[in-house]
Amino acid sequence: MSLKNLNTRRLHADRAMPIRVYNTLTRKKEEFVPLHANRVSMFVCGLTPQDETHMGHAKTYVAFDVVARFLRHKGFHVFYLQNVTDIEDRIIEKMQKTGREWKDIVNQYFGEYLEVMDALRCNSVDVYAFATDYIDDIVARSKDSSRRDTRTSPKTEASTTTRPRSPAGAS
Repeated sequence: MSLKNLNTRRLHADRAMPIRVYNTLTRKKEEFVPLHANRVSMFVCGLTPQDETHMGHAKTYVAFDVVARFLRHKGFHVFYLQNVTDIEDRIIEKMQKTGREWKDIVNQYFGEYLEVMDALRCNSVDVYAFATDYIDDIVARSKDSSRRDTRTSPKTEASTTTRPRSPAGAS
């Protein structure tokens, strides 16, 4: 018995379909429209490299990699920044337990993370922004925001520096 192909209509590959996303502010699905022409900036909360990479990391970062690739495929110019929280309580605790320097701990686990992401072919991140590179900015913004009325949320532009994907370049 042969199966009949029910897809007999011509494909409309040239017809542009809008990308629809869920807007958490309006609680509706809306057409995706970039804020700046064809440019899309993605900031993704990244890894705290204090232990081995696990499936939760893979699930999260594969999903964002797919989003970045899809947007690029659709012709958008995507800038994808992922932060790395390279100092925090769990890293300090591991430092105290092992006697190792925090940079050694971070370099080990961030390096393992990059190896796993490479194995999964997740290579869409443009910049990894390490928190310790921005401590002065974070402290200044914290002080400044404590002086402001907490009911308002002013827009701010964050500056970034390019960091190599290799942990050897991490300082």
